[in-house]
Amino acid sequence: MGGDRHAEKDVKQQRRQGDALAEYRIDGAEKRTSLADSLAACTASDFKLNNLSLFSNPDIFPSKSGTISVDDTGLLAVYKDCKQVFSYGPNSGDAFKWIPQGEQTVLSEIQHKDGRVHRFNSMSGEWLVFDQQGRLENRQTTHLASFSVKGITVDIPISGPLTVEKLRVEYEKFRAVISGSDVPFAREEMEDLARRFELREGLRLDAYQDSKKIWTIGIGLNLETPGARETLKAVGADYDEIWLRKDSDNPVQLTRQQADQLLELTMRKAVYECKQFYGTDPVDGKPRYDKMPHNVQRALLDLMFNMGPETMSKLTTFNSLVRRGSFKEAGNALMRTKYAKDVGPTRSGENRELLSM
Repeated sequence: MGGDRHAEKDVKQQRRQGDALAEYRIDGAEKRTSLADSLAACTASDFKLNNLSLFSNPDIFPSKSGTISVDDTGLLAVYKDCKQVFSYGPNSGDAFKWIPQGEQTVLSEIQHKDGRVHRFNSMSGEWLVFDQQGRLENRQTTHLASFSVKGITVDIPISGPLTVEKLRVEYEKFRAVISGSDVPFAREEMEDLARRFELREGLRLDAYQDSKKIWTIGIGLNLETPGARETLKAVGADYDEIWLRKDSDNPVQLTRQQADQLLELTMRKAVYECKQFYGTDPVDGKPRYDKMPHNVQRALLDLMFNMGPETMSKLTTFNSLVRRGSFKEAGNALMRTKYAKDVGPTRSGENRELLSM
């Protein structure tokens, strides 16, 4: 579902600090100040935050996560110990409506700039989609929450009531992978995998069209995919300038360091997508991917890096066998797919061997 804005933990990635605050009063004296100055006046008590009336909008809701403020567009910010630790809100032109429910804060409605409305029905647990005339258009069981860390953006389907706590838990899972603290490979193995990806994908420091005529840069970074601009920005590269000069006599050149950083970020994204794609164990709720044999994890990472979750989902027989733990049979099924024809017998054969070990 559209209408989401990415969440960022780093305060620098949020709206300018002064915009989040208006005036506040201490001992009857009215002052105008910056966010940093205002928060410095706080104690570690979130109750104190409420009393200071720090926020530009009076809507301050309860939450287990900390003090929550919501501005006029529905951009929600969570403050803990006087620091902003999480935010979530709509795309430009859209608006979110949040409501308090006990100790929770819940997203109840999304008003899109085109006049369409998504409204959560707590009785059915569905999102009802209404057209510009207010007629019921569709029903959806999930909300696609869009999160971004270090320029890497993913859409995560979340079912049921969309609470701040639920959003933050999912965001923290994603952040842990992108930051490198929750990947199943040691640093040395990640470096070895990176070199293998470089050999398989090729390295170009300027923009080029791959075999499918898709504009690409570095080691397989698709310039035409959503989020490419933010990913390049995260390593200090200018997407607009790269795109403008992509087929000129003087194209923009990445540095080798930038290319390596891009590769590592996209590898971590592929790890996260593997965790999401194969679901969680119903007993302990942990990703099935984390419990698979190490050689299987390597093969699936290579497949996800090369195809992405949308194309991976088309390998129905292969994925069914993987989820059942029939890895050798999955490897044999892989060789009968279009993927195997596209990448050739060497790469697909290496993944079959990994799955069969």
